[in-house]
Amino acid sequence: MTEDTTGDARPGGLREQKKQATRRAIHHAALGLAAERGIDGVTVGEICAAADVSQRTFFNYYPSKAAAVLGMTIRPLTEEDRSRFLASRGDLMSDLCGLVGSHVDPSTDVAGLKRLAASQPGPLSDLGRQVNELCSDLVDLATRRGNDLRRSRLAVNVVVAALKFIGHSEETPAGPQALSAALRDVVREIGELAR
Repeated sequence: MTEDTTGDARPGGLREQKKQATRRAIHHAALGLAAERGIDGVTVGEICAAADVSQRTFFNYYPSKAAAVLGMTIRPLTEEDRSRFLASRGDLMSDLCGLVGSHVDPSTDVAGLKRLAASQPGPLSDLGRQVNELCSDLVDLATRRGNDLRRSRLAVNVVVAALKFIGHSEETPAGPQALSAALRDVVREIGELAR
């Protein structure tokens, strides 16, 4: 029996693969144009033309030109996210991995980002601010869930270390479920190394 992947939104499904291909095309177009002309010298319209997408499609994938250039999006936590996390009785590390996996779309072009950062550090400093805000939110939530501040900081830093490790890997997981699973795997490996 063969699997029908038409419209399949699961990790690895056809729809998810198409979404990731569109996301990569927008990012590569934005990064290439920004590397040539600087971020301020490029418009969203030019990125859309180079990626062969509409502006509506662009904004479905990235909230801004800088996010498209970086190829990374960090979505802020919603009240629903906070309530669900606080109500969970699951494993703290697993829940943190799930929350990060569902709110971060990592870049697939670390080498390109390093080249850009060498000449134009502005977007990376904005990304750093967003990461710090997310980490602060996660520490607060973990602490409110019953962990002391020190353990909460440690837990969040381990998940962020796992995210950085994945970001430097050869292949970035596609989609929130795949990223969450990869984060859990790396966190588990970190734990095993620490024993």
